[in-house]
Amino acid sequence: MGLLSDTPGRVGTLEAQRLLEVPVPGGFAVWLDENWRGELQGLLERCALDVALIYGLPPDAGVASHILGDLPPGRSFEDKFVVGVFDALGRMSGVLVVVRDHPAVGHWTVELLLVAPDQRGHGLGREMLASLEAWARSEGGLSIRLEARRHNPAGAAFALRAGFERDDAPGGGGGVRYVRRLGG
Repeated sequence: MGLLSDTPGRVGTLEAQRLLEVPVPGGFAVWLDENWRGELQGLLERCALDVALIYGLPPDAGVASHILGDLPPGRSFEDKFVVGVFDALGRMSGVLVVVRDHPAVGHWTVELLLVAPDQRGHGLGREMLASLEAWARSEGGLSIRLEARRHNPAGAAFALRAGFERDDAPGGGGGVRYVRRLGG
């Protein structure tokens, strides 16, 4: 599998680099920045039903820019990582957006995990989470958190299959939060 990891400041540790080794037959993965906006927008449009479940609206022309550019309060782009996984034809097959040390130090939040409809059922989402877990552990991470919208039972089922537990702590927006404790 070829790797393209020349986005400035994003190579990081060997564990972080492993996020770019998520297996797609003949494919590759890359840290995404604004230069990849068109490819990300294409994936989001192919996943229009999922985007509507996540954000409440079908993807508009600015959703890729929003995903690439928005930060949680108090975080910087050094804390936000967007990884795109591409198939052998060069089409984006999946995306993982994660923020390190959010909402607190040691806690990582998955803002988006999306796999193209034609790539589902082959373990790509599970592999992306496993790579993320290895990286977070290597950096002393305590947990990985994600949210499934209340009207997205498939997202909730995926979180549970991936080893996450429902997090009933107060807070959260329009969804059910799930957490995978890493120890530490």
